[in-house]
Amino acid sequence: MQGCIGGNGASGIAGGQVEISAGALGGNGANGALAGGGGGSATLSSGGLGPAVFGSSTTGGTVTVEGVARGGNGGGAFGLAGPGGNGASVSLFSNGSLTDAIGGGTSGTLNLMQRADGGFGGPGGSAGNATSTLIGSNPFGASSYNLTAEANGGKGSISNVPGGSATATADGTASNGGGIANVTANATGGESAEGSGGHATANATARGANGASATASARGGLADTRSGAGGSASAAATSTAMLGGTANAVAGAGGGSGTGGSPAGDASATSSATTINGNAARAMSAASGSSGQAQATAQTNFGNFQSVQSKSTSPVTVLDGGSAIAQAGGVLSPNPINPIGQSFSVVSGSVFGPLTVANGSMGAGNDGRFTNGRSPIRKALVSHRKAAPLCLTCFPATRSESASTMRYFKSL
Repeated sequence: MQGCIGGNGASGIAGGQVEISAGALGGNGANGALAGGGGGSATLSSGGLGPAVFGSSTTGGTVTVEGVARGGNGGGAFGLAGPGGNGASVSLFSNGSLTDAIGGGTSGTLNLMQRADGGFGGPGGSAGNATSTLIGSNPFGASSYNLTAEANGGKGSISNVPGGSATATADGTASNGGGIANVTANATGGESAEGSGGHATANATARGANGASATASARGGLADTRSGAGGSASAAATSTAMLGGTANAVAGAGGGSGTGGSPAGDASATSSATTINGNAARAMSAASGSSGQAQATAQTNFGNFQSVQSKSTSPVTVLDGGSAIAQAGGVLSPNPINPIGQSFSVVSGSVFGPLTVANGSMGAGNDGRFTNGRSPIRKALVSHRKAAPLCLTCFPATRSESASTMRYFKSL
């Protein structure tokens, strides 16, 4: 017998601070003589009458809204005579429509958090997948617009059943009223008792009028016992400060650990930050697993440079994870000695009389030291776009050397 469907909703409007949360839990599948029942699904829905979980402040108070849905677990078969039931998959979706899982409004700080959890599989039954998608355009003009989407795959049981996959997507735009957007996506693949770990994908995109921050974190599921490969992980973070201000992007990905000689999962982390007017764009990526890549890109402009970009890339190896740092604009701090597997690329601008000067440095770590000369592995790039012909010193296309300083001169 299948578990019951779970659903819930809540709303609140106040003149000051508002905190509201609601959760839905699918019922667990029944144990059966021949087979276990499937877990019940879970959702957050108002039947098309608006967000199922909603909070609002009429005076600009801080509003925090949280919605959680968890799928039911699969049941077992008596004496393990037959397969267990499947764990329920869960999908939550919010994009500013009447069928949203969550929503909120204020002119102050708005925090929207949405989480989906897949159910555990019964013995031999499949694990539930989890998908959480949260998209918003800040319709009420919050000064600080903060979105968090989270997804956790269910656990796989025996009989080589993999863990459930997890996909978290958060996309926020705060262009109204000069707002700042802070967007986070977290995804964790489900573990597996005997099979492979579940895959995890996290994508975070933030666009803010006067600043933006995007953070994406993905962790592949673990292979718990016997022989199984770890789940793969992919994280991508993109931030854009449309009218200036600081843009930060951070991406982290970790492949799940394998067992019984099986490999860890692949991992890929990509971050990109863009701003204008010499403000700081900072991007950081880190990844660990059996293979993959970490890449970071930062872009701004200053003086008569229409676009100045820095980019660094580092591969992921079994022995060393990879990390990449890129910064364009802002104040550059002295570069530390690079740890193993890290590359960096930074560039900033300053004005000296009739000249605009772009100062940059780059490097890559290898066995705890800077590499000497070109390296096909760790790469760092500083480039300019649409620069004037009055060029005294141009950046190299690719460089993986000990930190040095370059200057690019251009008449104002």
